[in-house]
Amino acid sequence: AAAPAAGAAVGRRADACAAAAWRGADTMSAEPRIILYRRAECAACDRARETVRSIAAALDLPWSECGVESDPALEQCYAARVPVVALRLNAEEIELAAERIDPAALARRLRDALSDPQPD
Repeated sequence: AAAPAAGAAVGRRADACAAAAWRGADTMSAEPRIILYRRAECAACDRARETVRSIAAALDLPWSECGVESDPALEQCYAARVPVVALRLNAEEIELAAERIDPAALARRLRDALSDPQPD
């Protein structure tokens, strides 16, 4: 499936930006986790939260939110593209969607990433 026009890095490992997000995270955990990078006062982020909450519940996956304003590196990486949804899996992070979050496409990408977590 083709990546959406918004967010050129979608589908690729988000290594450069993920490094800042991993500070303080439990990188030893093999449990997959959905991460929603967001801004405060962001209507698109609020809609993405509901989408992530629903998909995470349906797949029985934990999820969390990360405010990009909390860290200058996160702000630089994600602020212009929020909301950004990523999957942390086996000490790696895969960016699944950015900006305009399509629920069906996000669910499909998430299932694909969970079934084949190896890089392309």
